[in-house]
Amino acid sequence: MNESILEQLDSQIKAMRELRRKEQKKANAEQQKATDQKYKTLVQQADQYMNILSYIQENLGFVCSAELVAGLRTFFHKLESAVCYGDAEKEAVSQATDMFKGVQNETKKVWAKHFDALTRKTRGTLEIVRSIDPEKVMKCLKLIQDAEVWTMEKEVFERLRQALDGAEALIQGLGLNSNITDFLSKMAHGQATLKDLNEDIIAWIRKGNFEYRVKLSFR
Repeated sequence: MNESILEQLDSQIKAMRELRRKEQKKANAEQQKATDQKYKTLVQQADQYMNILSYIQENLGFVCSAELVAGLRTFFHKLESAVCYGDAEKEAVSQATDMFKGVQNETKKVWAKHFDALTRKTRGTLEIVRSIDPEKVMKCLKLIQDAEVWTMEKEVFERLRQALDGAEALIQGLGLNSNITDFLSKMAHGQATLKDLNEDIIAWIRKGNFEYRVKLSFR
């Protein structure tokens, strides 16, 4: 009878060990599934990033800094080595995720400088001619301003390209030269006087039918 009880206890212990083994295996499988999903998401984000990077390089003249290039190389190397025997390694995925955040932060800094250099002159000119065609100017300015901060939305940069092209067409259509631009700039800052209204500017106003859009005020 004692042997029977011992056998039963031994059997129960073995059953409990087997249960724990199965539970651990299930937990490991769930953890691996979660890690694989994180890796998949990171790969998709990296692909999206490279798609946007390619676009702004080709269409907006963006140039990567040396730090950004180095960060990208390190990140993609880690991303490639994060998979072993078909499974993503948790620690490697975590490290690659942190590296990608670093790449994004560096991109934000480089883009901020590039954006200012790319759009400063256009934004300034649009501000000057705002009173001539407020609706078109405000639309262009908004689309340009929307791209001031780096984003993972490619459409923002596509709209920026369209806005810059539209602004150029608008400015060229106004037939501006440096003399006229200087006059409009003075107007925008409340510094224009009758002495600034030379024949060139008056001819431009009449040609564009701007007589009722250009307003002068006394001070």
